[in-house]
Amino acid sequence: MGFSYGAKRLMLLAIVLAFGSLSIAEVNIVGAFYVFTKDDPITGAKGVYIYTNAVEYPRYYDNAALWLRCRGAEFDIFVDADTYLDNDPLKVMYRIGGGKPEGPYTWDPSTDGTAAFVRYPLALLRKLLKGDGGKFAFRVWDYQGNELTYVFSLRGIQKAAKALFCIKRP
Repeated sequence: MGFSYGAKRLMLLAIVLAFGSLSIAEVNIVGAFYVFTKDDPITGAKGVYIYTNAVEYPRYYDNAALWLRCRGAEFDIFVDADTYLDNDPLKVMYRIGGGKPEGPYTWDPSTDGTAAFVRYPLALLRKLLKGDGGKFAFRVWDYQGNELTYVFSLRGIQKAAKALFCIKRP
């Protein structure tokens, strides 16, 4: 149920156009991930954005994406579910590669209720990096108690994550 290469390029173009006049230097494709930078037009703070689209998703929510981003010194990981989830804390579970299911955990909703933000992004990043080449299966429960399950390819995440300047490395 994944996107064709052409469909992914079209989505990427839509994202670039959505940012309007913001400066986006270039977009790199690293494995299953798209990597781009943009600076905040007001503060000048540097931003790095990395995302991959879901390869499996519920119903028609085919624009779901796993995002890793640095905005200035702030680091976030979130899943954009492509549908309304809730404005209250969200119950989630996940599995990386062939590992054990983890959770349930509580993640925070985005301001519009369509994305789930991990509370401890560095801990999750370490786990995701170990899963390079595998899959990240993510389940979230919406405001009606419905399970929504998404699967993301982690192919290339180690190389893509090198762009995350806000992460301190040993």
